Amino acid sequence: MTRNLAEGMNQRQFDPDAVYSRPVFENRNLQQVAPEEVDQLLSSGWRYFGSKFFRMSHAIHAGMLCGVMALRLDARRFCATSGMRRVMRKNVDASTSIVAAEHGTAYDAMFLNHRQRFRDCVPESLHDFLAETPATVPCPTLAVEVRFDDTLAAVSFLGVGANATSAIYGMFDPAFRSRGLGTFTMLQEILWTATSGRQWYYLGYAYTVSSPYDYKLRFPGLEVFDWSASWHPLPPGLQWGVPWTG
Repeated sequence: MTRNLAEGMNQRQFDPDAVYSRPVFENRNLQQVAPEEVDQLLSSGWRYFGSKFFRMSHAIHAGMLCGVMALRLDARRFCATSGMRRVMRKNVDASTSIVAAEHGTAYDAMFLNHRQRFRDCVPESLHDFLAETPATVPCPTLAVEVRFDDTLAAVSFLGVGANATSAIYGMFDPAFRSRGLGTFTMLQEILWTATSGRQWYYLGYAYTVSSPYDYKLRFPGLEVFDWSASWHPLPPGLQWGVPWTG
């Protein structure tokens, strides 16, 4: 792994026509991954749910063949937008704890309520995202728990490497939807990443066409992977897609 890949960023222009001219689709099953290897995989565009590691440069969404954007930001330099600061103020009465992730009935109940928000590709259970023992498999995973008056309102899960973290999944009780808890838990994850001495926060994937993942694009300072070896500043308004008839 080169220093440019691990820590730097290629300043050449991100050309979507060139980036998405060569499809990348890979899968691995890894039960135990060392922290440094987690960093290397994340920096090469990999994502993981439980022990299932994958990376893909293309997806089909809403009748379009589109590009997949692997996203990250530098947690040490992150500066929240005014809207994000409003979310923080709105939840000043929240009690937030960060603990080792584990399965439980409270999480499962919240998941069943939260998944009703989705119409396509609805996940079956938290086991789609977390291993049986998520605290240690395939690497340490944390749960960011948000409560109001002892009521669990939101939970997100964060994978931990040596110098990086990875947002795995977030959910909230629909009764608290007005509080912006999806954004709030991500901000807590970024804060934990920085204060723990780590640099990179990986947000997962978004698409080069409009999709439910667009909320990730609101975070400032994003970098995007070119599916080769380099990270670039995310170009504003990046769009790429062709009609899919296959």
